[in-house]
Amino acid sequence: MKILALEQGITINQARAEFGLPPTPDGDRVPDMLDQVNERSVAWAQDRAAALVTLIEGNTRAMLRATVTRAIDEGWGARTLSTEIAASAGFSKARAATIARTEIIAANNRGNLDGYKASGVATGKEWLTAGDALVEELCQDNEDAGPIGLDADFPSGDDCPPAHPNCRCALLPVTTPL
Repeated sequence: MKILALEQGITINQARAEFGLPPTPDGDRVPDMLDQVNERSVAWAQDRAAALVTLIEGNTRAMLRATVTRAIDEGWGARTLSTEIAASAGFSKARAATIARTEIIAANNRGNLDGYKASGVATGKEWLTAGDALVEELCQDNEDAGPIGLDADFPSGDDCPPAHPNCRCALLPVTTPL
């Protein structure tokens, strides 16, 4: 089974070619869905990014917050953000990667949660782990809790991922009655 990793800038025809499908007349543009910025994620990053990063001074936190906000706004992945952090703040590559992964997941999940609440459609939320051997027990407990209300906290005390640095979990909307 072929799985297509959707990357920034991939066109419809490039995606169709991966699956052996013929091109479409309008297939050279980036699909609108992939070219959108989650404004709620950007707003969260502007206000809260780097809040969990420890042992840094205020100016470093401000720089991280601005860099994370730019990453979310411009659609960077964790690898690009990690490279930018490592180059600009004197963090090791490993620490930069941890910060990048954690901040992108935090901003995206928080933006999604705010969107679920504003939608009038979502009735709850559910924690989804990566489903592999690297899943922390804390996150597995959150997933095992199943659907909960939009304003409720998961067993870890978090209202959405991440629950810890390097967390790879996602938040899903629930649209059925709880």
